[in-house]
Amino acid sequence: MRSPYACLVLEKCPAVVTAGHLCATLSLPLWSLRESTLKSPALIPASGPNWSGVAAKETVLVELKQGGKAVFAPALDDPWGEQVKVFSGAFAKNFDRDKAATLIGRDAQGTELWRHVVPKGYFQAPAN
Repeated sequence: MRSPYACLVLEKCPAVVTAGHLCATLSLPLWSLRESTLKSPALIPASGPNWSGVAAKETVLVELKQGGKAVFAPALDDPWGEQVKVFSGAFAKNFDRDKAATLIGRDAQGTELWRHVVPKGYFQAPAN
């Protein structure tokens, strides 16, 4: 019997290939990626230099804000055919992983589609 879970290696995702390295491995039910069930962005915990996730198909740009500073990542079509967008961007040099941040998704006109508060400590510090 096939498992309802699949391990999706994001190195095959165009957003991550653009970044040039593997940033995360995500294990979750495939149905949770589908547009019909995706109510808010699925942010992937990261300990490396990038932040990544999955968002609604209308999303074209994702912004990660903290303390008045922001970094941006394009949202690209998913490689699984689930009608969602995937994104990956580099953390700002002064990003504090022990503080909360805000993730904002925008459409092609720049209109805010969604806003998600990332709790402090969500992103782990890189292992030495």
